[in-house]
Amino acid sequence: ERLWIAGDRAATTSQIRNLYQQSAGGHLDAKGNLDIKATDQSGINSIVEAFCSWDANGDGTIESEELARVLHVLNPRLGKQTVEALCKEIDRDANGVIDIMEFVGWLSGEHTKKAKMKKSAKEDQEAKLAQSLHRKRAEEARKLNVQATFEEAMHTF
Repeated sequence: ERLWIAGDRAATTSQIRNLYQQSAGGHLDAKGNLDIKATDQSGINSIVEAFCSWDANGDGTIESEELARVLHVLNPRLGKQTVEALCKEIDRDANGVIDIMEFVGWLSGEHTKKAKMKKSAKEDQEAKLAQSLHRKRAEEARKLNVQATFEEAMHTF
């Protein structure tokens, strides 16, 4: 696990979000939210790395059990209520899992902003994240010696 999740400093969903934002490697705006538009490729890679580490089963989403595991490392005293509150806060489409865009929206505070991101900026953000996520998955495939299968699967879509 990353250093930022050591100890039992986090007690609320806001504190959990703030702990990650401070260590995300991305650019923070004046309100302390992750500014994905100003975040360089290294910062985006760091965000994707964190998402993938939270996504223990590697299916591309974070389920409540996976989130509970992360929260338990953050603070063993955090219970089911905190997990449920955080899931509800991050899972904007209420489908029961957190995808990479919801994860970034949570970190950037986008879900609390009244003004929506312009369509072109949102598409640019999604493209940067998709590219970084693809690189991460390709790296994992190389390590597992299944790169050819991975590439074939990517080209069938």
